[in-house]
Amino acid sequence: MPFVHRRRPTYAEVDQQGVVFHGHWLAYFDDAMTRFCDHLGFPPKEVFFSTFDVMVVKAQLDWQGPAGFDDEIDIAVIPTRLGTKSFDLEYRATVEGRPVCTGVVTYVSVKPLSGGSVPIPDDVRAAFEQAAR
Repeated sequence: MPFVHRRRPTYAEVDQQGVVFHGHWLAYFDDAMTRFCDHLGFPPKEVFFSTFDVMVVKAQLDWQGPAGFDDEIDIAVIPTRLGTKSFDLEYRATVEGRPVCTGVVTYVSVKPLSGGSVPIPDDVRAAFEQAAR
C-alpha cells in the first residue's frame, strides 16, 4: 500500500475557475515527497542538511479533474525507478477517490549543501525499494 499524504488547498491556491492553480501541484508533490521521506525514517529537517538531499531534474504533470478550496486531496507517493544517482517518484492525487492530477518527478541525489550529484545512499535505496513493493 503506497504512502499517502493529505493536503487541503487554501483559498489563495484556487484560481478564478474554482480549481487548484496548476503551479501549486509541484509544491503539493514536493510536500508529499518530504513527508514520504519522513515516513520512511529520514527526518527531512536533519537528513536533507546532513546525509541525503535531492534536486528536481524533470517533472511531468497530468491534470485529470478539478480539486477546489478545502477539498481533501490524497496524494499517493510511489517510487517507480531507482537509478544509481537518480530516481522517479510517481504522485497520484485524488479527491474522494476521483483522480485529479498525476505527476512523475525525477530527482537526482546530491550531497547536502553542495549540490554535487552522488549515488543514492544504500539505506535510502533500501527504503525506497521496500516502499515500491
